[in-house]
Amino acid sequence: RTNFVILYIFVSTADIKILIGIISKAHVWLILLALAAFYVIFIFKSLRWKFFLFNIGFKEKFGGIAEIYFLGQFVNTLLPARIGDFYKSYLMMSNFKMLKSKALGTIFVERLCDISFIALFFVVSSIKVFGSVLSPFMIKAIITLLVIVVAAILVFLAIKRGKLPLQKILPKKFIIIYKNFQFAVSKSLNLRSLPKIIFLTFIIWSLEFLIFYFVITSID
Repeated sequence: RTNFVILYIFVSTADIKILIGIISKAHVWLILLALAAFYVIFIFKSLRWKFFLFNIGFKEKFGGIAEIYFLGQFVNTLLPARIGDFYKSYLMMSNFKMLKSKALGTIFVERLCDISFIALFFVVSSIKVFGSVLSPFMIKAIITLLVIVVAAILVFLAIKRGKLPLQKILPKKFIIIYKNFQFAVSKSLNLRSLPKIIFLTFIIWSLEFLIFYFVITSID
């Protein structure tokens, strides 16, 4: 995976003695807090995914969902191209007889929520911090992120309302797969569950930023 490539490049080019010195001086309790927060995130992500699954009629216990989510994330750290997401859909099929296309539909909505939140957070925090002194680069970055958010919302709405003409393009054997995917996308997120999804997404990414803060602070 890209993570391992980056890690290999870092380790092969870094001064190991200096690296060991930095790690030895790190505040262990902050590292432990970051590690604890890392695993707590899985609980909130699993709970959020449970809401998406519940909205499409899936009502199994939280424990099974959390286990599958954790295994999927573990695979994502080992293999490229988010293979873990496909593995989660496979586990949902093998354990709960859920169609893989439906499981992928809920995962697709989950990714859209994360992308939208990160983009909006960056835009709001940049304006808050830099105010009227935004550099041309920051302005371009903000515009790009806003375009991404709008595009993500439009894609979601197009799939939800059946406006994408994919059924006219796809071979017949893929039409049923797409219809199941579309069903999951259209039902995963609704107005009733939206406040809970927003709240959980806020908690998840607050913890992500907190982990980053703990790690950076631990090495002064």
